[in-house]
Amino acid sequence: EYVAVVVNWRELPYSGFYFSMKDLGIEMEGQHVEVLDLYTGKHASILMGENDSVSVDVLPSHGSKVLRFKQMNGKKIQWRFKCYTIIQE
Repeated sequence: EYVAVVVNWRELPYSGFYFSMKDLGIEMEGQHVEVLDLYTGKHASILMGENDSVSVDVLPSHGSKVLRFKQMNGKKIQWRFKCYTIIQE
């Protein structure tokens, strides 16, 4: 199981942010991955390929979202650590 934290560092609310497993350097190799919102405990989505994207709804100023990625079919997800800072004007 793995976790991604999305943070809005801006002074204004931000929406329309999305990323894929490929953006994070994750090779899914035909695996299905369940995405859970750790703040609400609710199911967020199921990813079926590394190009499927995870969408983050509106984040308030300096708000964040924490997502847990859990493999569904018993194979281990191949992970490489990457850190991204995305700045949009």
